[in-house]
Amino acid sequence: MVVILNDDEELRGRIEWYDKGAIKLNRHQGPNLLIQKQVIRYMFKEEELRRGRSRRSADNGDNDRETPS
Repeated sequence: MVVILNDDEELRGRIEWYDKGAIKLNRHQGPNLLIQKQVIRYMFKEEELRRGRSRRSADNGDNDRETPS
């Protein structure tokens, strides 16, 4: 998961558990964290980031072609 905090800090890891007010993030690098949900802006799967990059590069290749008038 990629977790974006309210101050734009980006954290990556696996969610071990969660409850009503917090999540426990097991990070790939660095210590595990207990994060209060009120400081999380949004989060998404890391695979979505990779898919988005490949889609954007494919879109950029398509946009380079001129459309006939």
